[in-house]
Amino acid sequence: MIPLSSRYAEGLLLKGYHPVKSSFELGVYRIFPNNVSGVFYYSWVEGDRLDVLASKFLGDSRLWWVIMDYNDDIHNPFELVPGQQLRIPVHVL
Repeated sequence: MIPLSSRYAEGLLLKGYHPVKSSFELGVYRIFPNNVSGVFYYSWVEGDRLDVLASKFLGDSRLWWVIMDYNDDIHNPFELVPGQQLRIPVHVL
């Protein structure tokens, strides 16, 4: 069961057959935000951390994943470089 507070709660639950394991597995398909309205741009500074930015801008450090969702071009948050622009949502539902 996926808690309603989970980032996967709004996702589409999928069931697929894994031929190597000879079993069915569940997965969640999530749709990432693709609009740039309702965001502001933040320039990454040396020493920044996503959880600290989430706390500062979104009010909860556990919402670091929301920032990642709005920046789907970033695959590894540990490889952010100073000056890199991040989209930060103005409102989180």
